Amino acid sequence: MFKRVLLVAVMVFVGQAQAYDAFNYPSPFQCDGESKWLWYCDEDPDKKLMPEPIVQPKVNPQTEQPKEIIISKPRAPEIDAYDKLKKDMEDALKIATMNPTEENVKRWIELNNEVGDKSSKFADVGKRVYWQTPELDYSQKFPTSDIAKKAQRTELVNKKKQAFENLEAQGWGLFFFFASNCNYCHKQAPILAFVKQDTGLPILPISMNGESFPAVDALGTVMVNRGQAEMMGISTWPSLMLANSKTKQFMMISSGIQTAEEIENRIYVLTSTKPGENF
Repeated sequence: MFKRVLLVAVMVFVGQAQAYDAFNYPSPFQCDGESKWLWYCDEDPDKKLMPEPIVQPKVNPQTEQPKEIIISKPRAPEIDAYDKLKKDMEDALKIATMNPTEENVKRWIELNNEVGDKSSKFADVGKRVYWQTPELDYSQKFPTSDIAKKAQRTELVNKKKQAFENLEAQGWGLFFFFASNCNYCHKQAPILAFVKQDTGLPILPISMNGESFPAVDALGTVMVNRGQAEMMGISTWPSLMLANSKTKQFMMISSGIQTAEEIENRIYVLTSTKPGENF
């Protein structure tokens, strides 16, 4: 009886063992939700988890950028000769100064004459180049001969006259800031009378201390400063400001006493020329 029971138990155990294999269970690395482990899962449980090899990109020699080759230009022999002559002169001067024998002084004089000869030849060749290349000749723009200078002055006077006429028509005039107790203002007022007559520009005197004097009265109606000076940045007098009654523009002309020629030249340069045009 016991044997029969044992046989039945063994058969049941064998049957269960066949139905369930303890070594045949789902891989915990599969991506099936509850069976996942905490780090990562493998889509293929039979696939070994090996890191992918790092593949170095192949370099195509045909696509490589060529390296820049810097070719230095040969040094001109004249530069070496110049440097040598300059050093020889400096050394000869030092030697002759510290030990002024006839031989040392003679050596320095010879080198100095050599430099003078080269400089004279350079100047002579330069003069010939100027004559044959007018666009390089500075005297074409600013002549040096008396007859050319006279013609240039006449042309400049005509340009200034036309410029002043245009300024007056556009509404420009001069503000003269002064004070009755200013000695320089007393000297500047008669000069401005000539500027007014020569240019045709109106002049408006503005008193900084509320008082006037005859030379200023001759320029026109005198106004008392009511903030005009502060608005234009005037802090010293006599001062001249070019102002436009139509556009309300203004520009500083001078601070301190100036000659009539200087005042007219500044007005012309600031209003009718471009930077570098007169140089």
